Amino acid sequence: EGFKAKAAEYGWEAEILDPNDNLETQISQIENALIRGVQGIVITPIDGEAVSTLMGDAASGNVPVIAIDRQVTGTSLATVEADNLLIGKQMGEMYLETLGDKEGKVLIVGGPLSSSATVNRTEGFKAAIKDAANVTIVAESATEMDAEVVLAAVTNYLQANPDINCIFSCTDYILPSVMTALEESGKLFPMGQDGHVNVYSVDGDGFGLGQVVKGNIDATYGLDPFA
Repeated sequence: EGFKAKAAEYGWEAEILDPNDNLETQISQIENALIRGVQGIVITPIDGEAVSTLMGDAASGNVPVIAIDRQVTGTSLATVEADNLLIGKQMGEMYLETLGDKEGKVLIVGGPLSSSATVNRTEGFKAAIKDAANVTIVAESATEMDAEVVLAAVTNYLQANPDINCIFSCTDYILPSVMTALEESGKLFPMGQDGHVNVYSVDGDGFGLGQVVKGNIDATYGLDPFA
């Protein structure tokens, strides 16, 4: 909506293509757009490395590319993204404040390692908690943004490490699977109840905000995609 509103101000024709988080679909959409002769591409890459060849094709055709939310490997005019290191750091600091002097066992779960957002949010969170003697990172899992993979991974970690009492999810996109894993593992308790697993996420989408309202998760970090 933000892109369409600004494009209208400039008199541009804005075509919105939704790959539904499928990498092959996104690659096909970009290939077809370049064949049709578009004059610019704004992309939120599902996999920043996988689209690198297409970025080269765009550059060869003098088609400028802007990346949003995640960086692309290859040629781009600019990247518009949040300070993901800061986001992760602030979420980690919030966790430490909530945890106090209790023992923390943390699972970090995110999208693919080719996603700059996943990497930077993870590194920020880890930087915030690295000097806390009472906190241990039990595991980190990259999940390729696939709901079934996330569900299986989180379930396995909870079964293998029943003392996990905090999950940092790098994006609300995978949060439904995280919550399902907690529920199916008998570990879904609202904040304030014994057994509550601290959950922190990023994006502030409808599902994440709903979980905050229900008291199931501690926080989601809201972004302003329109701006």
